[in-house]
Amino acid sequence: MHEQGSVQDAGADHRHLLLVEDEALIALAEKRTLEKHGFTVTTANTREKAVETATADSGVDLILMDIDLGEGMDGTEAAERILETHDLPIVFLTGHSEKEYVDRVKKITSYGYVLKSSGEFVLVESINMALELFDARRREEEKERQLREQNAYLDFYRLAVDAIDDQKVSIVDSDYRYRVVNERYSRDSGMHKEQIVGKSVAEILGSNAFQAIKPEIDRCFAGESVEYSRWFEFPQAGKRYMEVSYYPLRNKRDEIDCIAGIIKDSTEEKQAKRQLEEALEFQKIISDISSRFVKTTEGSFDEDINTMLAQIGEHFRVDRSYLFLLSDDHDAMTNTHEWCREGVSPQMHRIQNEPTMSFPWWTSQVLSQDFIHVPDLEALPDEAGPEKQEFRRQGIQSYIEIPVRSGDETWGFVGFDAVRERYSWSNNEIENLMTIASNLGHLLLRLRSEKMLKEAKTRAEEGEKKSRESEEYYRLLAENIQDVVVSLDLESECFTYVSPSVEKVFGYTVDEVLSMTLQDLQTQDSHARHQQEVRDVIDGKTNTRRFEREVIHKSGHIVPVEVHATFLRDGTDIPKATVSVVRDISERKEKEHALIRAGEEQRMLLDTIPTQIWYLKDVETYGSVNQAHADFFGMQRQDMEGKSLYDLMSTTEEADVCIAGNRKVFTKKQQIYSEEAVLNAAGEERLLSIIKTPKLDRNENVEYVVCSAEDVTERKEKEEQVRKALEEKDSLLRELNHRVKNNLSMVSSLIDLKESTFDDHADLSDLRNRINAIRKVHEVLQYSDEVTHVNLKEYVGGILSNVLQSSGRRTITIENDLPDISVSTKTAIPLGLIVNERATNALKHGFVGEVEPRFTVSMDQDGKGYYMLTASNTGKPFPRHVDIENPQTLGLQLISALVSQLDGTLEVEREPQPVFRIRLPMSQMEK
Repeated sequence: MHEQGSVQDAGADHRHLLLVEDEALIALAEKRTLEKHGFTVTTANTREKAVETATADSGVDLILMDIDLGEGMDGTEAAERILETHDLPIVFLTGHSEKEYVDRVKKITSYGYVLKSSGEFVLVESINMALELFDARRREEEKERQLREQNAYLDFYRLAVDAIDDQKVSIVDSDYRYRVVNERYSRDSGMHKEQIVGKSVAEILGSNAFQAIKPEIDRCFAGESVEYSRWFEFPQAGKRYMEVSYYPLRNKRDEIDCIAGIIKDSTEEKQAKRQLEEALEFQKIISDISSRFVKTTEGSFDEDINTMLAQIGEHFRVDRSYLFLLSDDHDAMTNTHEWCREGVSPQMHRIQNEPTMSFPWWTSQVLSQDFIHVPDLEALPDEAGPEKQEFRRQGIQSYIEIPVRSGDETWGFVGFDAVRERYSWSNNEIENLMTIASNLGHLLLRLRSEKMLKEAKTRAEEGEKKSRESEEYYRLLAENIQDVVVSLDLESECFTYVSPSVEKVFGYTVDEVLSMTLQDLQTQDSHARHQQEVRDVIDGKTNTRRFEREVIHKSGHIVPVEVHATFLRDGTDIPKATVSVVRDISERKEKEHALIRAGEEQRMLLDTIPTQIWYLKDVETYGSVNQAHADFFGMQRQDMEGKSLYDLMSTTEEADVCIAGNRKVFTKKQQIYSEEAVLNAAGEERLLSIIKTPKLDRNENVEYVVCSAEDVTERKEKEEQVRKALEEKDSLLRELNHRVKNNLSMVSSLIDLKESTFDDHADLSDLRNRINAIRKVHEVLQYSDEVTHVNLKEYVGGILSNVLQSSGRRTITIENDLPDISVSTKTAIPLGLIVNERATNALKHGFVGEVEPRFTVSMDQDGKGYYMLTASNTGKPFPRHVDIENPQTLGLQLISALVSQLDGTLEVEREPQPVFRIRLPMSQMEK
């Protein structure tokens, strides 16, 4: 009693509440409870009415919102709509206690969540608490508004610094503590603003960094604008190059109470600039070396190499650089050139004609790798024991060695040692060193070619007189054809004759080509193939060959050519020269490449599709397959294409089954669909949905069959899981309806027991009939295939039979003319309760006198989108003094509330017998 009294007092200020509840009975009970405690209550049974009432100028102080409002917008969505335009406290009142409902409410409001089963005291206290919290929040908002006005000075700077995104901005007070930082400062620091603001500069940047910048900060507090840039060491970020500006900030009293710091991190720019400068410097070195190599002769070779080693050693700040040359058979190596930094001992005199097999690991690396990079000598593998021992003796800590090659020939290597401290070369530096090594290889090849060319020219001059007359004949022939005719000395690879058409085809003059070697004119790959061609000719004893090569045009672009070469042999059958006809095949190659690209694009498209695709040449032979099909069997495409199914399947029986299915497509000449269980690469049985489509030629014969397959194993498993889940759900719902029906039967029985104990024979049949009307729904659902709908005629018939035929009075005729339709339980229960109230009232007050007792219920469509439900009974008229609009009895109140819940209207014909007509929207019956 004391607790209820306190609730009554709390609501005595007549606050206006909006109660949103779609169940009319529940809304009626809750409204009575709240009005009892002094609240003014307006109800709304739909979300639309709730939004309309709340957003109108209705003076609502608080909203009690049911979450589950049936189909369409639920309570949380209605709340969000209201809160878009009106700031009102909303308390959610619901029968749900699941976490998902609680989480949805928390996202919308913080004014409470009350279970309908919590009781009257908890409900009223929750409302009062929400109103107090709302009032307190309003007061707090007013305080915050005043505080914002007071802090307008600081807010201005906070907005200003947050607008700067390309620089870190902070405001520091005279205690060296952060007052404001912008988003960029927070992001770069890896901390939230709240973690920085209020902390000291030393706490955020570290004491060392703070001590370094404190003098400049103090200068700024003295009134001076400060700008500087330097490297800083930070605890987390490491070494960074910062450009810093400090500006004093004056308050309204013209006092400097804060300074603004604008910081730009230029580390990457600084490093990029330094790397660019180093790269440009090294590119200049490369250019200088390349230019010198172009002019290098046999006489200037040593000087040019020594200059190169010194330039590179100084640039990389290493301690020793050197060149080693290998013997022709790679059995020995000699240190031919060396540069050493001052104070570093030379080693060249020690390594002369050294057997390469003294260092087996090193030899294999030099001959097979593009480079050997050892940043830490101690990291060498165990098999490099002799090498590690030798390098330790020389005091080497790090080294890199780049093989010097031209084509397939390895001349030697250039190397660079770090003695004083370890050094690691970057990928870009290694690429540049490889470029220099490549240029050196070409230089060595050119010098050897020039030497051989001189010797060849001497031999050519001796034989020139003997062949002059025959050469003149062939020269005239060669000069009058469009193809290029050349003769080549195989040993020196120098041209001895070139026809004039070379200038039209390749851009060079005849004299320019005669001064070049074959390697100068061909691409590196073409030259390597030429050398292999010569070896094949020597082994095969053939005199003519036709092949394709790539020639470098004078403009720099590549010209594909077809070469028809005749090899000239001496008395030992060793070819010494070739005479060749060279034809430009650029146009033909372009067409071939276009076809290849089209095929590659088609292949790439098929390989990106997850569906398995392949085609069959015949019933057992694979054509092409895409990557998805090959991956399914764990094989490479090339291992499947062109192979028989007998070669690929694990058993002959498995292949026979597959071939039998393929034969149907080739025989019937029509598309066939099937589902087949197939083992994948992991040995798992997978269900494939396969479509096989024949490609017919003009004669309606099958050229080949295109197949596609989709793995539907998981889909089939999920379909089976869904089917079982639905069966289990139906079973659980039937069991639930059974239990609810039994529980309501128990409640009805308890009412019977209680009724029998009353001395004054109190009549509780109304309550019992209402419970039985609801129980009847669950009884129908228990034996129905439906889980959410009931047959209206059957359901209402059961209610009437229960009320009228089991009353123990004289026989009452029931005329059930309701249509045989299925309606949802949400609609059926209110209709059943309405009919139950009418039947109960007729039983108690209507059937009098000698008139045959009859109760009739029917429902028809009016052709305007409405149903008309009619319930009537014989007997005396309906009393005139009873006000249908404002009923006083609970039965009529229930009927009025339930009709409103169904969006219907009620009409009553009082004489000569009671007829209740309820007009309902068809949409209610279709829910």
